[in-house]
Amino acid sequence: MNILLLLYYFTTATSAYAQRIPTRATVPVEPSPHLSAVPVHRPKVSSSQISPNPDRIHNALEFTPYYGVPFGPDSGDHEVFPGMLNPGEMINLHMYFPFYGGLYNYTIISANGYIGFAQLYTQGPILNVGVENTDWPRQPDPAMIAPWLCKQQVNQDLQPGMKAGVYYRLILRQSLFGHESTANYPSAMSSQSKFFTQPASQACQGTPDSYIQCNQQSDLFLEQMMVWLQEGVVGASVFRADAALVVTWLNTAPGISGNTDLGGTATYQLIWLADQTAKLSYVILNYDKLGFDADDFHFNSRNGRCQALFNGGNHTGTVHVDPTIHYKESPKILAQRSGVPHMVRGRYMFRVDDIVRPGGCSNKTGGTYPMLIYPNIVNMLGETTVDVNAMCLERSHTYILMIEQRQSATCVVMNPSIARCYLPKVFDWGTKTVYFQAQKGNLNAQQDKAFVGYIYFVPPTIDPIRLDIGNVNDWFKNPVPFQRMPISWYPRNFTNSDVTIQNYMAVENEELYSVQLGLYVIGYREAQDDQIEHWYLNSWERENLLYTYRFGYMKLAPIDTNDATGLNLLPGLVSSPISIHWLWSPTDTAEQFNVDNFSEQAQKARLEFVEKKATEMCHDWFAEDGAQYNFIRYTETNASCPCVESQAKIDLGRFMPHPRCSQILRDISCDTTLGSQNCYISAQNVYTSYYAGDGQQFNADSTPPFETHYGQMCCYDGEGTLMQSNYEPLLKITDQYPYNPGYPTRAYEFGTYPFIGYVQGAGSFTTLDNQKFVFNEPGVFTLLHIPKTLTNPEVRIQIRLERYPNRRVDFGLLGRYLSQADLVQPTNATVVTGIALEATGTDRVIVMVRKDTRRFRYRTSVIVGNIIRYFDNMKLQKFKGVVIYVNNVEHGQAEVYVVLEEAQIGVRIRESYALDIARLSGYQESLGLLDIELSVPPRYGVPPNGGQPYRQQFPSMFKYPPVTGLMRPNSVSGLLNVPLTIDEVNPASLLQQLIANYRIPGSGLPDVQTPIINAVGTSKVENMFTTSTENDKRYEVFPEWAIKSLPVYKTAEKFDRYPYQFNPKDGAMLTRLLETCDNLQSNVKVNVFEVKRQIMHQYGRSGCPNDPREVLDECVESVPCLYDYTMLDSKVLGIEGKKEWIIFQLERTVGSKYYNSCGAIMIEYPSYMLKTPAMAPAYLEGDVASFSCYQTHWIKGDYEYKCSEVQNWDGTYGVEWNKGWQPWCRSRSKDTLYQWVTGAC
Repeated sequence: MNILLLLYYFTTATSAYAQRIPTRATVPVEPSPHLSAVPVHRPKVSSSQISPNPDRIHNALEFTPYYGVPFGPDSGDHEVFPGMLNPGEMINLHMYFPFYGGLYNYTIISANGYIGFAQLYTQGPILNVGVENTDWPRQPDPAMIAPWLCKQQVNQDLQPGMKAGVYYRLILRQSLFGHESTANYPSAMSSQSKFFTQPASQACQGTPDSYIQCNQQSDLFLEQMMVWLQEGVVGASVFRADAALVVTWLNTAPGISGNTDLGGTATYQLIWLADQTAKLSYVILNYDKLGFDADDFHFNSRNGRCQALFNGGNHTGTVHVDPTIHYKESPKILAQRSGVPHMVRGRYMFRVDDIVRPGGCSNKTGGTYPMLIYPNIVNMLGETTVDVNAMCLERSHTYILMIEQRQSATCVVMNPSIARCYLPKVFDWGTKTVYFQAQKGNLNAQQDKAFVGYIYFVPPTIDPIRLDIGNVNDWFKNPVPFQRMPISWYPRNFTNSDVTIQNYMAVENEELYSVQLGLYVIGYREAQDDQIEHWYLNSWERENLLYTYRFGYMKLAPIDTNDATGLNLLPGLVSSPISIHWLWSPTDTAEQFNVDNFSEQAQKARLEFVEKKATEMCHDWFAEDGAQYNFIRYTETNASCPCVESQAKIDLGRFMPHPRCSQILRDISCDTTLGSQNCYISAQNVYTSYYAGDGQQFNADSTPPFETHYGQMCCYDGEGTLMQSNYEPLLKITDQYPYNPGYPTRAYEFGTYPFIGYVQGAGSFTTLDNQKFVFNEPGVFTLLHIPKTLTNPEVRIQIRLERYPNRRVDFGLLGRYLSQADLVQPTNATVVTGIALEATGTDRVIVMVRKDTRRFRYRTSVIVGNIIRYFDNMKLQKFKGVVIYVNNVEHGQAEVYVVLEEAQIGVRIRESYALDIARLSGYQESLGLLDIELSVPPRYGVPPNGGQPYRQQFPSMFKYPPVTGLMRPNSVSGLLNVPLTIDEVNPASLLQQLIANYRIPGSGLPDVQTPIINAVGTSKVENMFTTSTENDKRYEVFPEWAIKSLPVYKTAEKFDRYPYQFNPKDGAMLTRLLETCDNLQSNVKVNVFEVKRQIMHQYGRSGCPNDPREVLDECVESVPCLYDYTMLDSKVLGIEGKKEWIIFQLERTVGSKYYNSCGAIMIEYPSYMLKTPAMAPAYLEGDVASFSCYQTHWIKGDYEYKCSEVQNWDGTYGVEWNKGWQPWCRSRSKDTLYQWVTGAC
């Protein structure tokens, strides 16, 4: 397809969306030398700002170069009580602040340079946190934001004129209580909102403790912080700060220093901002001075090294403020460098709501450093820009953004922290790795290669920030039904290119956003075109060649008034592709654009011209492509629709629910096929195979499959049968279609339904070949392994099983009856906490359940290529050989689907059965376990009943690869519809076999050795959770490594030894336990010895479920329910496990049923003939198709056909329609005439 045409349609002058930002005071900069390589803007500093008033802690209420933002009693701060400096003072935040995946409405402020959310172990000279420095859970690993973590003191015996302390205040926006401020609203719109019958200002002042501020100054302060973030962090323009916690450490000294060491003190500040919805949060760190590197005598740095970090807590991960060699040598350099050097020294910015990501710029030159890119979801058509936080920039250098497997993007310096890159067209759908580097001319001088990130390129139709131009379907109608179409776009500012940006980026300058916008139409045509540049059509081209441009898109972009030619099209926003036939004109081009002179006759001529040209194009296309053999072959391959919906629903590897027509995804608009209940589309580009030397016939047994360019869509009615085209519609109800919508009977010819397996709850398995058992053992196991063959890629799927924690542990007993190590007490049942998938040539996908107290916004973590991915805006994302989509009916990524494209294997992963936790009043967050459904296509030869007839007698006839793993153990297969019995609960023989064959060496219990070759036919036994592919090793320094590599429910070492070691209960033990506990509950013994009563009470409290009688009554004979309810001590999990087990067994039975299809009836469909009922199924064995005519006609010929079984000449049986004469219709009047004539004769 050759491009391009650029057609200037019309322009409009408007003021683009811009947030009104109040004028801020000049932020002066410390006039000391800056160690960063970039120049620093230094506004003038008045003498009043340099000379502090000794009578006040802070010299003024203005922003100063020393302390970042005002603090102290004059600013409304509270001082941490001296007796609480070391352990920390806990304060109420009065709303939720997100940090590192958790939500916190409190914090602990300590003099040791951090705000935390749990108690810190302070024994010894060093304050240790993080994965490498703590033995959690034996030792606490609290989540914290630590600007300067080391043992410090606030000297109470200071020299005259010197002050010290730790100060804090909480700032809330007035709109949280009902807005009364005029800072954000015009005076005419300002309403005196009431909060409990009082003004908002009084309501805020009445909040307990006066460290909380909520007034007009609070709103101005939050607006100022937003300005700071916008100047330093890309993407911060979409953040609205509704609350801020400001903590200032003034003149703190090393923990063991004396009066002679007080010259080396530290002053630094933390500003933590969050929005009302608790989805976004940022941290600003201000360092005025850092006078010591460690807690040591005479400023020595050998003991108690100071650190600046963000710790997720409980071994979630740690992010350092400045991971450079200079910081490692001397942490004090934080006060000399800056992440936003154009603003002030010693300032750093981070986004901290989920995984901590650094904003601003970094001086790191080696290793790997994550870039922050906004937006990171980009239209593949280009025509746009992205902003980048990476290295500290210099205007004298040229920077580029290198795109994986594509051309690079040119970047310009917006300020020393932000670069803006102009993206080219990238005709690809998926994630591309990008590198940001400087081009210095000398290749040996290019040392800054640490900055890496990713951009997700998407088709324009699913771009979340595309230009919306009304209903896209209306643009394909002739004529376009509306003369006016609304346009809207994502609130992203357009920058006025005519304004010279001084002082780097003054975002509060309103002239920067007053810009004239142009709406352009860019067209494409499929023809030989020697001119491939952008150009405007002249009058002759518009009159004679415009109709050759069939499709295009609209673009909204600023107009460059300095460009006299008008050919310099600036970056902007583009729309979805549309038809541009509405621009075609038969004769007079002037009438096309002059609406006032547009006559009715010209309109009619134009409609006829469009219809004529469109018909010619359709005929030309069919003559050129439609009748070709390859077109016919590519539309009639092995991508047939499943016979019935029950098969399509479980075929996760080849089909997925249609995003706009699915009860599962809760979008049933179904505008494509009216009358359908559910539609399914191909989960990937259809794979097929053929061999050119074999008569152009398919030969999937001897050639590998290849990816085609097309897909399939299958729609089903309310009864679950395929929707079919009505042969002669009574009423045409969809004008934009040349036929009544429906789809032909392309169904499975040989009943090639998928094979599915399922694991749920505490290890209840149903394998691909229908074995049923309960398996419990900690470790990483091979769920499925398929070796590479000529026609199939290698497939590796592993799951992690961990001991589920005892939810009856009361955390409130910590410090009195429980030690730190006893907070996480494991049960004797294991659950699935993670799954890892990959195939030959694909990205590695890992889906993990999130740790406890971190499942509020996201219940699962989806990690692709060692980088966590989010699905808030894009529910379906493509990666290298992998498709991942999320069902967002339940929030938090509770239901994730992963499809290996070439292997055609699909997995559904649900957290806590995708329950609506908001309706469970007894649970603050989800339950923390996964259930997994695996779907394998029939090409791997795994029949659902495990039968393998004739495979041993005729091995050369069966070229199926060996399929092994927990989903297909090498043992005797089970029978269909045989229930799970209590004897299949952890049988000793099965446990030994599964552990020996499928457990990954090095995982699981420490005292159990696993053979090196642990699975039949498995050559690779590496742990996919703890290792990385070659391409992904560069990202192991990112905090996601701890999420995927470390256990979710880590326990202390003592629980691996007697009497707490793992001891799975088999069916007999489970039965005896329930009988004993039921007896203790129902037969309470009164006259027994006191010692015996205590023993019975202790046994019932620690070894029995809460209500054993209810377990037996609710579960009855459901083994998954009995086991989960008893071992996990959760009624919710027990009842839900029972229900899901029944649903899966039913879906498996129905979906594995064999259907015979006769296909379409090979007859002609003359006028006046009807199929009755019109949309009834007519393709399966037993279906009857009846034909009739209009009431004005009689039916002739054979008008009823049945799909039934017939015997072939070779003795085999098949199904086909019965033979008969062609049905046709004759007019009643004509039939009467013929009868009269023949009768008269």
